[in-house]
Amino acid sequence: DLRLFLGAIAEYANHTGDESLNRMFPARKRFLEGLYEHGFVRNARLMLGYQAEHTVKRVLGKSLTTSYIKLKAMPQTSIIYLDCGDFHIVEGSHNFKLWIYMGLPSEKMTDYSLSELTHNDLTVRFPNEFRKNLPNGKKLAIQHSPTSWQKNAIDFLTENGVELDLEKLFDSDKYRRYVNRYGLPVVKKNTQENNLLEVNLLKALDAYQPITAKELVKILDNEFSMFADRPTVNAKLYSMLSQKKVTRDDSFRWYLAD
Repeated sequence: DLRLFLGAIAEYANHTGDESLNRMFPARKRFLEGLYEHGFVRNARLMLGYQAEHTVKRVLGKSLTTSYIKLKAMPQTSIIYLDCGDFHIVEGSHNFKLWIYMGLPSEKMTDYSLSELTHNDLTVRFPNEFRKNLPNGKKLAIQHSPTSWQKNAIDFLTENGVELDLEKLFDSDKYRRYVNRYGLPVVKKNTQENNLLEVNLLKALDAYQPITAKELVKILDNEFSMFADRPTVNAKLYSMLSQKKVTRDDSFRWYLAD
C-alpha cells in the first residue's frame, strides 16, 4: 500500500507536470520510507480519488490486487494511513496535511468493510472522534511547508517518546544540513515506562477481563504499584487495539484479543 501510494503521487506529478508536487515529493517519500525502515509500520491502508485510482490502474493494470478506500470528491488525491503502533500517520498528496496521532484516530481505520471516505471524515470527523475517545490524546496536523514540516513532525514525535534515527528520514546531504541547523532530537518521555505499561495492562487483562479502563487504573496502582491516569491508560489501550492485541465491546470493557 505504501509503495502504491508513493507510486501514484510520482506518476500523477510526472503526468501533469505539477511542479510543487514534484518538488516536495522526494522529501515526503524519504520520510515515509524511513518510518517503514524503522520497523514502526504495522499496517497500512491506501485511499484514492478517482483520478489517482485511474493513474494507479493505468500503471499496474490487472496486477492491482490491493484493497483501497475510495475518496469522495477528492479526485486527484492519494492518501495513506499508517499504523505505527504508538502513533498513527494520515498523509496525503496535494494540499492534504500530514496528520500525526498519538493513538488510533478512529476505529473506522481498522474496519475493512469501509469502502469510501470524504475530506470531512479525515479532517473533521476523525479528529473529533479521537478527541472524544482520548480527551488528553495528542495529535498534530502539519502543513507541508518546505522549510518546517519535517522539523514539526520530528519534534512532535520526539516529545511524545518516539525515538528516531534521522539518517533514515533524510537523504544524506539533507540529513547533514538538518543536523547542522537543528541538532539531534532528544526523547523527552521514558519509552521504557510506556512499554512497561503495556506489559502490565496485558497481565491485568489476562487476570480480570472483561474490565473497564477505570478499573484497570485501580489494578495498575494496587497490584503493580504503577500510577497511570485514565487518559494515559485509554491511549495505550486504543494503541493496542489498533495492533489487535486487545478488543473492546460496546460497554467499553476490554479483553485480550484471541
